[in-house]
Amino acid sequence: MRRLVRIAAALAVAIITALAGAHAALAHAVLVASAPEDGAVLATAPAEIVLHFNEEVMPVALRVLDAAGKSLALPPLNTAASNTVRVALPALPAGGYLVSWRVVSADSHPVGGSFTFAVGAAAPANLTDDQAARESRWKLAVIANRFVGDAALLLAAVGALALFLVFRGKGPRGTGAILFIAFALAIVSAALSIPLARGWIAASPAGALFDPAAWALGADAPHRDRVALIVLGLLIAVQGLARSRTHWGRAFAAIGALVACAGVPLSGHVAALEPAWPAQATLFLHAAGAAFWIGALPLLALTLRQAVPAEAHRLLRRFSAFAVPIVALLVLAGVGVALTRLRSFEVLITEDYGRILLAKVALVVVMLALAAMNRRLTRALPAANGRTAARLKRNVTLEIVCAGAVLALTAWLGHTRPPAEMAHVHAAPAGRAVLAVESDGASALIEVSPARRGTNRLVGQMMLPDGRPLVARELAVEFSLPSAGIEPLTAQVTPDQRGGFRIEAVALPLPGRWQMRIDALVGDFEKRVFTLQLEID
Repeated sequence: MRRLVRIAAALAVAIITALAGAHAALAHAVLVASAPEDGAVLATAPAEIVLHFNEEVMPVALRVLDAAGKSLALPPLNTAASNTVRVALPALPAGGYLVSWRVVSADSHPVGGSFTFAVGAAAPANLTDDQAARESRWKLAVIANRFVGDAALLLAAVGALALFLVFRGKGPRGTGAILFIAFALAIVSAALSIPLARGWIAASPAGALFDPAAWALGADAPHRDRVALIVLGLLIAVQGLARSRTHWGRAFAAIGALVACAGVPLSGHVAALEPAWPAQATLFLHAAGAAFWIGALPLLALTLRQAVPAEAHRLLRRFSAFAVPIVALLVLAGVGVALTRLRSFEVLITEDYGRILLAKVALVVVMLALAAMNRRLTRALPAANGRTAARLKRNVTLEIVCAGAVLALTAWLGHTRPPAEMAHVHAAPAGRAVLAVESDGASALIEVSPARRGTNRLVGQMMLPDGRPLVARELAVEFSLPSAGIEPLTAQVTPDQRGGFRIEAVALPLPGRWQMRIDALVGDFEKRVFTLQLEID
């Protein structure tokens, strides 16, 4: 057992070490520029809409509405991945227009926004798009489906693994019915995730769930390989469970369960890392470990209710022998995955992603404490009285409740944008630096010119997650160069009512990597803080 623990720990540490070479792309795409620009009043009608992004995106929807709110007829959208999205326009009469766009970023998250422009002397259209509300409804449905699917997948996968490793084909009464229901739910959830993902990505009307075209288009979403591998693994496991009385049948089912777990890291946050394989391998170990631990709890609860103390003791001891190294691997792999997404421990408090992760870790700690108590109670089970067995049953029930909460937080976490580092987001001409940074989903786009020592000019734009301007009541920008001992220099700026701001002259006297901090007061008790690094030549 000690050798197994050492092997599991060494394997996880090796992969976590490899993760040090991986770096994340920006958490989601940022619109760098558009033509026409937001709020532009043009003398002549544009021939096309052009959107420039900081990274390659997959366009999914673009609409142009006139001042009456009517959508214009546009040619089919080119959905090939690119940094630039172009859509030809029909001849536009004078008037105001609203452009609403949706794309998928490298980490498979949808990103959308809108802007207005006008042709002739008319003011830009006073229109709004309800895509943010539609996105929220679809996202809630996606998270709920992910929770059901993950719970069913873990239970189905562990059923196959536990029957092979622990129960040796003789599970408690009701195991077969529970497992086949779990397999069915996992497969249905995986299939349903295709139109749900498409609806979320495109912020479609609710009826899109029943549109065959949504299923076809959803199959092209970045998570299609994940869905295919999960379904394939589950089908293999079902075939093995149908022959669970034989050793080879149980082994076949266990292999299928591992194949299904291998589908988990093929999309999402870890898939956006460069290189992605170390984090994907670590997440696979994390998913397989979670399947064995969390998914086994319902079967253990059945065992405690049905088996005599001596038989329950034998099965629990066998489960514990495997659980110790697997849980150690689970925890270490989870730490490794978290390290790829956190730029500092501060984000555990300041950002939604960190707070959800912290709550998940707290629940896992509670589960570990309960597991340690159960391990001690298991040793005393054969000679114990009814009170010890009752405590063991109660603890397993509490573990199941905590496991459900962990899965709910995991589903939520998987659809929450992680903290992002500063990134150069646009190939700017010489004498300019264009940067983007995130804070709790909101983003800031900064242009600095000439980005050389001396006096520089800074122009910025802040946006909410749905693409609307982030309007600040007060704004302060700090510059510091710690390597040269230059303490923060504060420049007060006046924000405009469209989320923009500028500093006409700021003195940056030395070359190096300057630290820049933007404090945006957006309400009486709400402040957004953006931090980034600026290379000055």
